Amino acid sequence: MNYNIFSVILLCTTVMQAAFGVFGIDILFPFLNVHAIPLVIGYYLSSKKQNRNRVYLVALLLFFLGDVLISTNYKPYFHDTALIIFAVGLLTVSYIVLIDIQSLKLQNIYKVIVPFLILYLVPSIYFSLYKNFPFSIITHNMGFGFYIFVVIIKLVNEKNIAKNRCLFISAAAMFLMVLATGYIWLVQYNQYVNSILVIPMFSVSYFFMAKHMVAENGNTKKNDWVEV
Repeated sequence: MNYNIFSVILLCTTVMQAAFGVFGIDILFPFLNVHAIPLVIGYYLSSKKQNRNRVYLVALLLFFLGDVLISTNYKPYFHDTALIIFAVGLLTVSYIVLIDIQSLKLQNIYKVIVPFLILYLVPSIYFSLYKNFPFSIITHNMGFGFYIFVVIIKLVNEKNIAKNRCLFISAAAMFLMVLATGYIWLVQYNQYVNSILVIPMFSVSYFFMAKHMVAENGNTKKNDWVEV
């Protein structure tokens, strides 16, 4: 099957997922919540690139397991387990992106890490200590934050957004999802925010992450990795 067919199906089902959420339609809810990763896996495996990154496939399977747990089991234990699994999957993808950075310069890490600590880590610690947020939610958010952090390092270090545009879109979609999730958790639940900015942004982020992996041809070799 042509890999573009998977992207078209993913687009259609994601739009359907958002529309059903906005109008409160529960038909096919479990299916629509777990549809993204199988389609992304199909897209990745059907691409013309011959090399396959097995570590990335493990990350996709972790994402799928998290989707299944959070969509079919509503007990707190399964929900918390799913959030931790998502975090592990994101750390796995972050590792792939990190070791793919060409000639990583430490000064570029310094440029990114301070704003990241101020804007992301400090608030997470605050809510963990003083708002009694569960460990699973903090771990989940830190997984997303670390992925975004690594992508920014790659963009700053390589100064080539055109080459990494799919990775940039993936991280941007994830950032919008994190903001929307924070609004839902900290302010109030909003059906439209959840339906338009949270769940579909997962699919967008996963898909463009896969497009980047296809473009990179699964290359995870180190190449003069760190420069001072």
